[in-house]
Amino acid sequence: MKTFWLLVPAMLTIPTLGAAATIVDPFFNTSNNPPIENICNVFGRSSVSKECVPGNPLYFLIDHAPGDAFPVKNDSAYVITDLHLQILDPGKWKISFNADNTIKQVALDPNCVDAAGQRCINQPDANWGPGASNIFNTITRSNNNRTVDFTDPKTRNGVAGIDKNETFIDGKTVPADATLPILVVSSFSTPEPTTLLLVGTMMAGLGLAAWRRHRQS
Repeated sequence: MKTFWLLVPAMLTIPTLGAAATIVDPFFNTSNNPPIENICNVFGRSSVSKECVPGNPLYFLIDHAPGDAFPVKNDSAYVITDLHLQILDPGKWKISFNADNTIKQVALDPNCVDAAGQRCINQPDANWGPGASNIFNTITRSNNNRTVDFTDPKTRNGVAGIDKNETFIDGKTVPADATLPILVVSSFSTPEPTTLLLVGTMMAGLGLAAWRRHRQS
């Protein structure tokens, strides 16, 4: 398994490709250092909008040797029900950084040159190999295997998905026969509003039935 490093530079000036910081993607992560990483802290560094919300893209690189899995905490306000990872299209990508070293923009730029405040990635034509998960039942590859979705979460401790404030370890999927580094975008999803509405209606109905039984007794 390759280590999934986030696109957070150690300093604003990035003279070489080796200047990436040792922070990893919160969803699928390995490291030789076992810290507990909070998901929302990572979104604050490696997403353009900084918002720790469903569907917001989080950028990271796969550019390092394998390491040991380490725990991650879901400090978002959501139960996470599926994870989405996409290897970006081949070509030259420019990652621009704000003055505080957070990501400003990620875009294709064939004329990109490494400089202060930006880093260039020569993206190979890569795709995902087969994956496995301790949390999700279904792993689906699509888009010529450039996209992988982890869905159908197992019910653990009464919750289908990664619960709020849960510390978890998961994620086993790597690119197949590709040259590193590889630029990836990931995001998470939560229960569909219609599902939440149905659950809420069911619970309300159960509550009403209990109230009626109480009135009749």
